[in-house]
Amino acid sequence: NFLWTLLLAGAARAGLDPVLAAKLLGAAAGVGTLAMVYLLASRLRPLSVVPCLATWLLASTTIFGGYSVFGLETSLFAFLLVLGSWLMLREEDPTRAAHDSDDLEQLPWSGLVFATAALTRPEAPLYLGVWMLFLGGRPLIALGRKSNQAHTEEGQPFDPVRDHVVVLFCCLIAGCVALTVKLASPTAGRVITAAGALLVACALVLAAASLPRRMFRTRNLARITLFLGPVVLHVLWRHRYYGSWLPNTLAAKTGNLAQQVAGGADYLTNYLGHEGPVIYLALFGVAAGLVWRSREALALAAIVICASFYVLLVGGDWMPYFRFMAPIQPFLFVLLGLGVRAIIEGRSRVVNYGLLLMAMVVVGQRSHRLASDVTQVAHQERRFWDMAAGGVVRWFQDREDRRGRDDVVGAVALGDIGRVGYETDYPILDLLGLVDP
Repeated sequence: NFLWTLLLAGAARAGLDPVLAAKLLGAAAGVGTLAMVYLLASRLRPLSVVPCLATWLLASTTIFGGYSVFGLETSLFAFLLVLGSWLMLREEDPTRAAHDSDDLEQLPWSGLVFATAALTRPEAPLYLGVWMLFLGGRPLIALGRKSNQAHTEEGQPFDPVRDHVVVLFCCLIAGCVALTVKLASPTAGRVITAAGALLVACALVLAAASLPRRMFRTRNLARITLFLGPVVLHVLWRHRYYGSWLPNTLAAKTGNLAQQVAGGADYLTNYLGHEGPVIYLALFGVAAGLVWRSREALALAAIVICASFYVLLVGGDWMPYFRFMAPIQPFLFVLLGLGVRAIIEGRSRVVNYGLLLMAMVVVGQRSHRLASDVTQVAHQERRFWDMAAGGVVRWFQDREDRRGRDDVVGAVALGDIGRVGYETDYPILDLLGLVDP
């Protein structure tokens, strides 16, 4: 978390308490994310009868609210992702693209914002890549009919720009499903293995055919340059400083792919159970994107799917309250709100009243869930860490009080290094490999 570390180091150098600074910066980034989610939701579909549900859902979940003040980089990463997405939607607006598609009248600053996100967490390129695929205009190979006489059932002419995003979306889903089946069943028979390999190959061919032409135009090349500049410099610095091209946490937290996939699947399943049935309304947002052939809505859905697949591959996270899902939640809830608005704005009063009753149940369920989570964080988690790492800290401090600091200072091998190293200021040897290879 290079950028987050620099921010906290700057706060410490300025004489501020880094713990307090982490909470304040995280809370500010969380509020900023709420604002950007509102702008993103209203840009995808102008708000009318239904208010913006995504902001309320995001603010009422322990996962995002908690990790905004738990001192980690999570909310900053989410803020940069949503800000970069909103900027990119503005930059690739069809009316604006028609005006300055091949010049640099205005630099695509979204590339620089995604670069700062990549300096915060290494998986940021995934989000930028999906947006570039879906917002790039006409495909290299037209997958729809260009004739003005060809019409859909609704009487609208086929549009290759809009039709190819549906194919691309289906390719991404097919590839993720096939890889998941293969990875989850490494001992599967030849038929399943061959079917999965064929499905992945077909998805890759179709995805390559539907690559957008505008990916290779001036503005997009400028966006890629703004993104790669800081990221490449950071990677070069990392290799020189640490002797490794990739973060050491990648090697420390992974190594057994089958175990990672099993743990990741359990992680995602438990997340769905924690958030409750309201999460399934996002499927209506996916359906709306398919019906409308909306590249923005399908890009949101693809981001949620691909980012969740990444969580599956790395095996989830050991910390409570689904930290790895927090950056995905803004996009998931925008998609959910889009689905609810599609239902309400196109249905009868009976459906509206039914959804109103469901909303009342959801509010009650989420309020109870939030209160329960706060109790668990405030008591059970705090009690555990006070006994575990806190007990080690007290042991060192007591020994130092009785025998002096010189008797204690040395390389101390520990499993969990954070709190002990911070409170005692002793040199630490990290047995987990997160810091010391």
